[in-house]
Amino acid sequence: MPKATRKKKLKQADFQVSLQKEAQGRQEAGSAANVTDVSFKSQKISLRPQRIAAPGASGGSGGGANATAATAASDPAAVAAKQQRIRDVLAQCRHYSPQNRKDAVGQLHDLLSSEAMELASMNLGAIANDVAALILDESQSVRTALLTFFTSYVSWIDEMALMPFGAVIIAFATSAMSHISDSIRADGLRMLKILVPRFPNVIVKHYHTILPHFLDLLSAHTKSRSASGGRGIGSFGLKSELNELKGREQLLEGFYHFIKLVLRPKALDGSNDQTGTQTSFFGEVLSTKSSGRVSILAASATKILGASRAHSLTTSKDMEDLLELLFPALVDFWIESSDVFDAPKLAWSPSIGICLLVIQILLAATRESPNSLAAKNCAALLKKHMLPNFPFAGSAMTNDERIDKALAQINLGFASILLSLHSLAGPQDDTLSIVSGVSVYVVNLLSSSEILNSNAPALNIAALESVISALCSHGHETEALIALIKFQKGTKSMSAAYGTFGILSRMEITSSHAAAAEFEMWILSLARQLRQIRTWNPAFTKDVLVYLSHMSKIVSESLQAAILPFLYNPPKEGKKAKFGPLIELSDEVQQCTVDLLYFLCAWSPAMVEAIAECFTQPEVSDTTALAMLDVIMARQRMPERALSPSVYGSLLVTVCLGYTRRYLNEAAESEPTDRSLPKSVTVPSTKPQTNPQLASVASLLERRQQMVEIVSADLAWGYFAPSLALLLNQSLPIDAQFGILSMLAQAASGQQPTASMDRQTQESMAKSLHDLIKVSNIMPSGGEKLRIQCAGLVEKLQSRWPGVMLH
Repeated sequence: MPKATRKKKLKQADFQVSLQKEAQGRQEAGSAANVTDVSFKSQKISLRPQRIAAPGASGGSGGGANATAATAASDPAAVAAKQQRIRDVLAQCRHYSPQNRKDAVGQLHDLLSSEAMELASMNLGAIANDVAALILDESQSVRTALLTFFTSYVSWIDEMALMPFGAVIIAFATSAMSHISDSIRADGLRMLKILVPRFPNVIVKHYHTILPHFLDLLSAHTKSRSASGGRGIGSFGLKSELNELKGREQLLEGFYHFIKLVLRPKALDGSNDQTGTQTSFFGEVLSTKSSGRVSILAASATKILGASRAHSLTTSKDMEDLLELLFPALVDFWIESSDVFDAPKLAWSPSIGICLLVIQILLAATRESPNSLAAKNCAALLKKHMLPNFPFAGSAMTNDERIDKALAQINLGFASILLSLHSLAGPQDDTLSIVSGVSVYVVNLLSSSEILNSNAPALNIAALESVISALCSHGHETEALIALIKFQKGTKSMSAAYGTFGILSRMEITSSHAAAAEFEMWILSLARQLRQIRTWNPAFTKDVLVYLSHMSKIVSESLQAAILPFLYNPPKEGKKAKFGPLIELSDEVQQCTVDLLYFLCAWSPAMVEAIAECFTQPEVSDTTALAMLDVIMARQRMPERALSPSVYGSLLVTVCLGYTRRYLNEAAESEPTDRSLPKSVTVPSTKPQTNPQLASVASLLERRQQMVEIVSADLAWGYFAPSLALLLNQSLPIDAQFGILSMLAQAASGQQPTASMDRQTQESMAKSLHDLIKVSNIMPSGGEKLRIQCAGLVEKLQSRWPGVMLH
């Protein structure tokens, strides 16, 4: 009994100790005794679905992987499964968790790619409504993921497919640009910059809804300065990205690309003003009319539209209103950034980029001339805040070509804007000093050695032309014009030479002008530039040839000698003959050369030789060679340009035959060339289809026949028959033999008297015909046609010379 009682007491004591410990633990946890802890923890692993490879893509297991991908892409079940996956991901874009929304955009980037064009097109509406709306998301990471997705997405989406949803996407982008959050504003601007270059038609269609948001961002700094009397932050926060230099540069850059796209010359015509205007409100296209009745797509309702945030740029008055809003804001940007030009040594900074963008925007905005009052107000702003420091950074040292280019564009652009507005504003007291200062700057700019280097900055050709034209209107163009001529002849930059050539070619300089002598010398120097350009810039060569054709009456005699090396350089002082760039150029450029040759004065013997050498080359197309024959015959009807009968006939025969005496003499002394088959024809050992010479014989024979038919209407072949027959006694290419026989056949069937030929000459004619028959038997194509032509030649030749017989 004592032992049993003791064990019972010990158990009760242990139970009391455990209860005390449990109670103490609950007290420490601060919870009631009857509360159960229901918290739990869990972890998950999220894996993005693998992208289905496009058929033909490399990687993986080679052909097996490609076949699997092709099967999956064409499998309706796989396509349906992927479409369902896209719907699920689009639903996640509206999730309350920012991380989930970010992951959804990333998964969408993997699912919708250039390999899934059909799926992407099917989901354009959902992307426009659900995904584009994330540009207004409060999470910076979500917006960054969206911009990454859009950068890739717009690179392969067709603009016409996106057009129905463009209004929705533009609405979200513009809403972001006017958001209260500065970071969302900056991202909205980035989104619009992505859309502008890829979807220009969408931007132009909805430009009137985009423009006011841009103007609000641009005017924020102006409003702040007018309110505080100094530098301020406007509607931006203290740490706003758009308050920094880089942010302002991005803002101006986005607006410049937008306004350059929107401001088209035809859109600035006042005649395009219409009674009804188009306004876009978040995807609904509304048409307002004088009756106040509004048509919303297919539906209509009676409604009077009040003031809307839509701006139109269809009339000159609209452009003047835009200038009144733009100029103060842009001048304010200039004032805040132009301090960089006061430094003794310049280094690139965003401030220089801001000043350059200000000038480029003003150039685009002033392309349509405003009225005198608006021009006077804008010119007053420029003269007050910008003109005192012109030329900008004139005394600063620079060692960066990027800065040199920017300074040239800034100064030239400013001079163009100022002179344009100043002339529209009417006569003023400071006109002479402004024009003189601009003239001095232009002369110094074009005379500086830095821009003559091929690596130097390219000039703003449009601004330079505007400045030169303005100087001409004020009578101060002589020095600038001479400097421009010297620059065009001396620059090593092909683009600069081409651009300044365009300026000079559009100017009309009379013989009494102070720069007339320099202008004529420049015209002659263009022939030398043709040899330097060669085949590097065919458009430049073509424009020079067309211009020389128009100016040939002024410098015709001197131009003929100057253009000769462009065609042909005859052998002299032990040097072989050398062809100019003409035969290497395209058919279009060769045709322009033929036009120029028509307008020249009477051809010299050297020019006749150059024409014969150039236009008998196989590199000259059939069309160009036939056009040259037309020019030769047309000029012969002009007494002041006609050649002597012997030279005229010899030139026509040479071009028709396709070979000059120099070539035939050189060919007789050397091995036969591959221009055509020689007179002695043998069946080649290779198959006819693989013989490279026979492949071009048919086209050469066709060319000779066409030329003989054209010339036969203007040339008396009977006088040339003896000389032509004697040519058959020497080794000739087969197409030349065909041409001679065709000419002799024309002489035999013509009305002109023909001289008799001895039996040996007639046998030579028969032997040539026999060679033609042998060629027709081995030709891969056109052999039957050649045999028929030979039969016709035999019939015509035998009617006059019976000794021409085939055995």
